[in-house]
Amino acid sequence: MKITRRTYVIIGALILVTALFFVFRDGEEERSFVEIERDALTQEVFETGEVKKGEEIVMGFSEGGKIETVFVSEGDLLSKGDRLASLDKESVEISLKEARAALSSAEASLERLLRGATKEEISSAEARVDSAESNFETAKESLENTQKNVKEILDEAHGNTPHTLSEAHFRVEEVKDGIDSITNRHFTGIYISETYSARRSRDAIRRSEETIGNYKQMIVEEEVSFKDKDEALEVVESEMRKIVSEIDNIIEIAEGDFYEKRMKDTLTGDPGEFSEYEGFDSPRNDIDLLKLFRREMNSNLSTITSLKRAVSSARAETDGMLSSARGEKRAAESALEEAKRSLDQVTADASPEEVRQNEAAVDQARAKVSLLEKRLRDSTLTAPGEGVVSNLFKRSGEIAGAGEPVAEFTLDDEFQIEVFIYEGDIPGVDVGDTANVSFVAFPDEEFKGEVVSINPVGEIKDGVVHYKTVIILDDYPENVRANMTVDATILAKEKEDVLIVPREATYVEDGKDYVDVLVDGKRERREVELGMMGEGRSIEVISGLSEGEKVILE
Repeated sequence: MKITRRTYVIIGALILVTALFFVFRDGEEERSFVEIERDALTQEVFETGEVKKGEEIVMGFSEGGKIETVFVSEGDLLSKGDRLASLDKESVEISLKEARAALSSAEASLERLLRGATKEEISSAEARVDSAESNFETAKESLENTQKNVKEILDEAHGNTPHTLSEAHFRVEEVKDGIDSITNRHFTGIYISETYSARRSRDAIRRSEETIGNYKQMIVEEEVSFKDKDEALEVVESEMRKIVSEIDNIIEIAEGDFYEKRMKDTLTGDPGEFSEYEGFDSPRNDIDLLKLFRREMNSNLSTITSLKRAVSSARAETDGMLSSARGEKRAAESALEEAKRSLDQVTADASPEEVRQNEAAVDQARAKVSLLEKRLRDSTLTAPGEGVVSNLFKRSGEIAGAGEPVAEFTLDDEFQIEVFIYEGDIPGVDVGDTANVSFVAFPDEEFKGEVVSINPVGEIKDGVVHYKTVIILDDYPENVRANMTVDATILAKEKEDVLIVPREATYVEDGKDYVDVLVDGKRERREVELGMMGEGRSIEVISGLSEGEKVILE
């Protein structure tokens, strides 16, 4: 029985896995594991095919797009590698340039991480910390100076507050006593609605006077904050508005039909008593006196309101000053913390997790470059060998769909190898891949060749989609005949220096890949990102594991 290359590969892979096995006992449990290593990973596609006489090859683009140029005409004689047609590839070239820049950046980051910081980088990071500390101290000092300026501004704004509140309370107390006298003269003994309403207004004025007195006493006799002074002005203004409103109510009652004549006939005890109110005529009767009280309260209310507005303006100014100074201090503090973190990162040794993350970033960037390079290669159709352009299906400027025929090419080679590759394997096979072919008729020899075309349109064989793939050999055995059976091994992909794990060590849950890692004798579940599947059921690990870690196989 003939032992094929594929059989050797599988046997070799089994020997490698077996050599890496260890038995570890944890309590009563035995665990088999393999130590993760870096190695080359090869992906090969095995198919059986047959020898065909040279025939037409239908050629098309693997991805659709606008045809930029058709370089040939029907009947043209071409050599291997001559261009037939190309797609517009400007966007792919731009993306490839960006991907290569990203790969260079990722590789540089990994290199810096592995070698550690240089003296210049450490000195630069220390200088940034020193600068940030200086800026923070300046911001703190600036905030302290701003707070002093704010206090001076608010002290000046509230400079008249004690005197103004004292004067206001004195006038309110005087008016309250006058209202009491008028109420006692006219609104006692007769129980009608007007009488009751006037007494309620009197009582309300008494309560307001008491509230104003309490705030005046607090401001004058105690050390209080600016916030307390602001509150005092707010409350006193509100209470004085209430007093004016209650006086208005009493005046309305006094000028009513029931009281007007009686109150106008009642003179005050001493008309000259109120002559000190500049600008006011001496009252002739109690109604005039009530109106004098209202005018006096309105005048004091205006004084309080003006002071309150001046304080509010100063408060708005100082709030802005404080907000700006505090913001600058917070920004300087954040910058200092960031500078210190940066210094710690520069001087700290790289952790295994950081190395894994950076290695994964490099692998991902490299994979993207490879993908875009393939797309760029695939955007140009080239002659697979010596031959003739037998037919053209598309012209420059037309749109070609993925797999749609663009040209038909007839090879001059007398023989070619034809294999049909399963749809699950075809994504890894490209034109230009190396192929090793052995003939059933010549079991002791192996011949090297190259994949020259892949039909973009699949064919159904035994209910499964396959793609006709043509291989041209460098040399053919003597006495080769058409329709001879061959075993073809296509080297689809190869990666150097990648982390490899046996496929049986991985499992899937909720669409994510996991392995179990042996850490300090205990099982630890680890999510991983897997890449290319290789021979012998080995698979690439892009991220999640580090070299030397032990993965449980059971």
